[in-house]
Amino acid sequence: MRPHVRRNKTDAADCLALLEAARATDMKPVPIKTEQQQVIQMLHRSRQQWQQTRTARINLARGALREFGIAIPEGSQRGQSAMRDVLGHEALDQRIRDLIGALLEEIPALEQRIVETDRALAEMARTTR
Repeated sequence: MRPHVRRNKTDAADCLALLEAARATDMKPVPIKTEQQQVIQMLHRSRQQWQQTRTARINLARGALREFGIAIPEGSQRGQSAMRDVLGHEALDQRIRDLIGALLEEIPALEQRIVETDRALAEMARTTR
């Protein structure tokens, strides 16, 4: 519908765009997704969001420590391990240690959600063949 919208989004503009699209004979209708296809799509989107959130948490913790001159190695597992080691340093402000600890607590929960979603997708793939 986007090419048919002329101005701001209003009901009248939407109606005109729908009428114009209906008159366009060269446009092919998009098939409606089944419920199972929608579920699969939502699982993939959720998984992707959780992966991005996990990466963001790791990068936020790594960046915060870098601001204090503490270099954290690349890689998820090595980085998390190094960050946990840093939590024991008394030289680092307690508020930063609490922040890093909170960020590190979120990561396993996100990883668990990703694994569970992978399992659900694999199960759906096995049963739909």
